[in-house]
Parts: sequence; C-alpha cells; structure tokens
Amino acid sequence: MIEVEVKGVAIANKGGDGFVVILKEKGGERHMMLIIGESEAAAIAIKLSGVAVPRPITQDLFASVLRAYGIRLTRVDITCDDGGMFHGTLALEREGEVMEIDGRPSDGIALALRHDAPIMVSDDVMTKLAIKIQEDEDSPEEISRRPEDMDVEQLRALLAQHVENEAYEEASRIQKIIIAKTKGVEDSAKSEENV
Repeated sequence: MIEVEVKGVAIANKGGDGFVVILKEKGGERHMMLIIGESEAAAIAIKLSGVAVPRPITQDLFASVLRAYGIRLTRVDITCDDGGMFHGTLALEREGEVMEIDGRPSDGIALALRHDAPIMVSDDVMTKLAIKIQEDEDSPEEISRRPEDMDVEQLRALLAQHVENEAYEEASRIQKIIIAKTKGVEDSAKSEENV
C-alpha cells in the first residue's frame, strides 16, 4: 500500500457536472485522480479549505458519532476489484478491536481528513492510474494519434498533460482507456498462467 495525500478537488469537465479528487503519493511524484460525486467533493473541499459550516455535513456528523462511541478511524485503503469498481475500506479501532467497513473511496477520503487518518492506495491502483505532473516547462510532446492507439506510457503522459491543463473530462476518458488496457494485459497474463 502507498500512502497518499489529497492535493485538491476539481471540476471534471467544462459542463461542471462531475468532480475529481487528486491524490499524490507521499514522498513521490506520482499523482492519480478518482471521479467523485458532488457532495463528496464538497465535503473534501470544505475540510481542505478550513471553511467552517454552520451545521455539520454528513461526513462531520459521522466523524462525531465515531468519536462519541470511542471509535478511531486508523486508515482508509483504496483498492479496485477485478470488475474495475473502486473500494474505500475504513479500518476502525475500538478498545483494541479492529474492524473493516467497505465504502466509497470518496467518503473514506472525506472521513480520513476529519480524523487525520492516513489514506493508502494499493500498489495495483497506483500503477494503473499513476501520472506524473511535471512542474517545469519540459512537458511531453503533443501526441497526435488517437488515444485508443497509444500504449500505456503514452497515455499516462497524455493524462498528465490533461490534468496540468485542467481538462478533467478528457483526462477521465484517458484514465478509462488506461484501466481497460492494463486490465487486458492482466487478463492475458492470467490466461497464459493457466496454460
């Protein structure tokens, strides 16, 4: 598992009808994004900005309930199953007893921020979704081929460009192509193992 930090929340496309949370590996250069819902984006953004809300939102309420019952959120693990569904497993501890609760990564991230709990991403997810956002002017050359015809490394470079340019709708489309291509490689490796 790789520990990540939340770098921010952004609108996923120009129409404003989707959001992404941007995560960066601690001590590394790789970033990744997850598509999230509006309420989860707001919950994460509120906590990151330090804005005080007059009444608790759902994630604040849930965090308060956990504390009231002496339950501590010790970490959130973000994983992906074989079907491409992301999971945000909450590791909870009370009086030495540890339990895990399955949830959405976005809710887990919002709660982790409220409990100062580490957010961990599986190596597999980071490998599939990782992009490097270059801080200098030496960005990769524009690639004129169709994304569907590119290899995974070229797609990651293109994804990084779209994130840098805040073109999150196109970045989301590229991310889906990367997932499909890496799943195809894994499936073919599995079928070779079965031969």
